[in-house]
Amino acid sequence: MLAIVAGYHRAGSDGQLTNIGNDIYDLALNLYNSGALHTDDETRAYVLELLDVAEEAWKNFAVNGLFAVSLSRARIKLIVEKGADVEDATDTFLRVNEQALRFNTRRRALVAAVRFGTVASPAVLDRIQTLITATDSIHTGSENAHLHGMLAEFWLRSCRADERSGSTPPWEVAEAAALTAAPLLRPNGVSLDPELEAVVWQAAAAAIPLGERSGMKLERLLRSIGCVAELMVTISTTVDRRMIAIQFASVFFEAAELSVTLGDHAAADLIMEATRRDRVGLLLAELVANPAIANTIRAAALAVTDSNRMAPDAPVNDEDEEENDGGISAERLEDRSAAILDDRAQATTEAERILGPLGALCDPQLLNTMTARRILRQRPIDEPTAVLQLLPLSGVLDYHSTSSRVTVYRRLTWTTGATVHEHLDRVHVPKKMLTGSPGDADLFTHAARYAEALLPKPLLTLLNTVTMEVPARLLVVPTGFFHIPFDYLPIPGGRLIDKAVISLHGSLTSINSLMHIEQAASTAPSLAVYDSVKLGHAEDEYRSIVEHLSDVRRVDSATELDATLHEAETSCIALLAMGVHGTRDKQGWGQAKIMPDGSIVTAADVLRWDVPRLCVLASCHSSLITVDGIELGGFPLALMLRGATTVIGGLFQIPDESTTAIMKHFWAGLGQDQNAVRALRNAKLSWLSQSSTSKRPRTWTGLITYGAATR
Repeated sequence: MLAIVAGYHRAGSDGQLTNIGNDIYDLALNLYNSGALHTDDETRAYVLELLDVAEEAWKNFAVNGLFAVSLSRARIKLIVEKGADVEDATDTFLRVNEQALRFNTRRRALVAAVRFGTVASPAVLDRIQTLITATDSIHTGSENAHLHGMLAEFWLRSCRADERSGSTPPWEVAEAAALTAAPLLRPNGVSLDPELEAVVWQAAAAAIPLGERSGMKLERLLRSIGCVAELMVTISTTVDRRMIAIQFASVFFEAAELSVTLGDHAAADLIMEATRRDRVGLLLAELVANPAIANTIRAAALAVTDSNRMAPDAPVNDEDEEENDGGISAERLEDRSAAILDDRAQATTEAERILGPLGALCDPQLLNTMTARRILRQRPIDEPTAVLQLLPLSGVLDYHSTSSRVTVYRRLTWTTGATVHEHLDRVHVPKKMLTGSPGDADLFTHAARYAEALLPKPLLTLLNTVTMEVPARLLVVPTGFFHIPFDYLPIPGGRLIDKAVISLHGSLTSINSLMHIEQAASTAPSLAVYDSVKLGHAEDEYRSIVEHLSDVRRVDSATELDATLHEAETSCIALLAMGVHGTRDKQGWGQAKIMPDGSIVTAADVLRWDVPRLCVLASCHSSLITVDGIELGGFPLALMLRGATTVIGGLFQIPDESTTAIMKHFWAGLGQDQNAVRALRNAKLSWLSQSSTSKRPRTWTGLITYGAATR
């Protein structure tokens, strides 16, 4: 490549050299942003070679490009190479900031100096203050906001270094800088830079000593968390997600600790819901990138991502990029902010219509209002009802800890009559409780330990007031614990299933979203997919469906199922039932169902369908899969994104014979107008009571209910 560049130099072809330099530099930048340089020596060496080519192509005429190369080299050396000369890199950052021709290059250089350069560098501080003094805060309001934000980040980093060294940090200076920057970074309801704003609120919170002004400290941490939640909607790579998670893990941890100390239940709900948005951006990116997914879904996901990435000071064209040396006037910021808010509202409304619970998770307005108390007040049932939320923060957000134990926050909200009660606490559990696979023998052998860790005492007290015949309703949001067979957990006098009707949910937001979708009471017509050849007892279950339900249509191939769920009359189909073999997938979207004719249907395929409200997948591996304790994939989520409100799924490889026996009871109950979540509980209890012989837990605990929020 260098030889080609040399040839173009000899020919005086500046246009070709510019194109080569641009393409090569973009490739190097993409590889850097991928995170591969941190772990792959070959990729790191390759990127440095690419920068050499770009530099050679641009030499003698593309001055700003050469500054961009210098900036990239310094960042690579500083971030990737151990023992790199921080002072030298800082000098490079400042030189590029002072001399680069394009505004964006100068800004990126200053961000690098603040974030990665020498801690508490007088030269960096002087440069920020000089630029603030020279900036017209009226006509270049956006740049003024960014500079004040970087000043707050500078002092946050400096104060933390002082604390580590035993010096007295000037937290009052950091607090003043942060409180000046915060309103500037969100002038009209739209953040100019959610990541920087999150850091600013982090600095404002850190400036308050532990034990002092705790309410205000928590409020500032929650503002930081809100910014992180906004940011997560736009994250499209696992590397970026992990970097943001590590960067702000301490914010979530400190906020959770304070919410427990202060007994602030609403704050706990906000923290937990923000954490559950951790993978929303990745899910949206997967929907956009998958060509097999319907265009309407891809368009809705793209609209949400694009509208959330828009910033009021982002350049619309080349003229805007250099307008006022990168600054945007206060008047234009206001106009652009209003337009962005309108775009986001439209995109979110359309996403909620098309993507259901996932669309609702993209709405930042819901984060501050979605509480368990609100959920319970909306439920139409008067029976004792509880919402149990679990959050293993240190495991979920990569909080830096060498401990073998994880802090799990337990949030319980429940009703007795018209009264709503609330409880919040934390326990410390072994990390291995989060890493088990569904169906592991350890889950059953040590069920009592899991019960002690996950079921707070007020829940046990509530369950002591109900009976097997008139149980409590329990909605569980088991973040990080989707692999737990909650039915089997022991409680005084029996098991959890004996006293509770249990369903699992991905978030409070998804519960709320499903509650607002009209529930279909009918079970006709139904689609049935049963493999009577590979599953010896499947035909018995199919005959039970036909016996108890009317208008059952049998489907045997993926092509036939796909075509049926694409037809215009799909909306009249009330139920989809599948009794087939299934396979696991680490990410969830590759979960597969093997149709009777041998064809395959994956969870990703479901995203092309319009599905009925009730889906019964009493087959192996139909669970919500969690990666790092958070990401939700698999058939239940896919079906809910496409219209289902209740999904009966298989947590692990469930036995054919016992599953069929239980499901025959289930279909009988459904035919008698029991709703699905209660019909499944009653079916399990009926089957368990039929023999005095103890039934192995793996034979019945694998069947679980997702959704059914209003039932």
